Amino acid sequence: MRSIKLWVLGAWAWIGWLGTLPGSGATLQWVGVNLAGAEFGQATLPGVHGQHYLYPNQAEVDYFRRKGMNCVRLCFRWERLQRSVGAALDPVEFGRFDAFVERTTAKGVHVILDPHNFARYLDRDSSGSSPEIVRATIGRERLAGFTQWLRTHQRRGFLGEFAVANSTIDEGLGAEALDHMLGHLADNADVWLGWTWWAAGPWWHEYMFTLEPPDLGSASPTDRPAMAGLVSHIPVPVPVPKLVAPDRIEFEARAGFVFQPEVSQTLTPAGWTDQGPAIVGDGQPVHAIAPAVSGSDQFFRVRVLRPP
Repeated sequence: MRSIKLWVLGAWAWIGWLGTLPGSGATLQWVGVNLAGAEFGQATLPGVHGQHYLYPNQAEVDYFRRKGMNCVRLCFRWERLQRSVGAALDPVEFGRFDAFVERTTAKGVHVILDPHNFARYLDRDSSGSSPEIVRATIGRERLAGFTQWLRTHQRRGFLGEFAVANSTIDEGLGAEALDHMLGHLADNADVWLGWTWWAAGPWWHEYMFTLEPPDLGSASPTDRPAMAGLVSHIPVPVPVPKLVAPDRIEFEARAGFVFQPEVSQTLTPAGWTDQGPAIVGDGQPVHAIAPAVSGSDQFFRVRVLRPP
């Protein structure tokens, strides 16, 4: 009688009878983007939806989900939800708010609720008003003290807003600054939970930090320059295969990645072969069937790739 043995090792995402084998350390749990618009018009409250402010849409959620991001930070004004102290929540405004959260979480994307006030970035005076980057390591330097505080006090942090101007990615320090800052978070993932970029949203147009594709909704949206720097810092997921039948493996294929099941009888590097076609992740459980091999053990793993 043959048997199937499972392992998960590192980015190859093998897992086995003995449970998940430890990797190089903790990984960031949540990575994503701020979706702005519902907090706009702070000088006009409550304002008119569609004129002074606007909730983000599902085309934005879908685009960032396909990039492998698993959370969005919804920026909104509390003063629109609750028009006066002690009052009930405004039913129309709450309906807009709730509809976005329900539709987004139904796709497996986490929503961070952010009653928003504007914050700081990587320029000289920390105002976020200039594309200037003081030096490539400035983000890492400014986070180092807080990272140590988190570790000393046994707390965990989340970087809710950061950015570099798109214009600094190809010409300037933008790409290097991102690598230093996000590398610092990844290296200290025992105390950092993740990050969300500032920002995307339907009304940013050519705002220097926008991650919103200029042609969102087209068949192939055009990435902003900063997206290339972010994608390489989205952690590769480690699926957890489980045996659901003598010849069938099930695992969740996260959106934004491609999963290639492989089988082997020998565990040698040359002994692995693809088992079926590659699977484009959509956040749903998928199955892989191992081929019948009489009287022989088989080993199974899932190779995880970023889409081209």
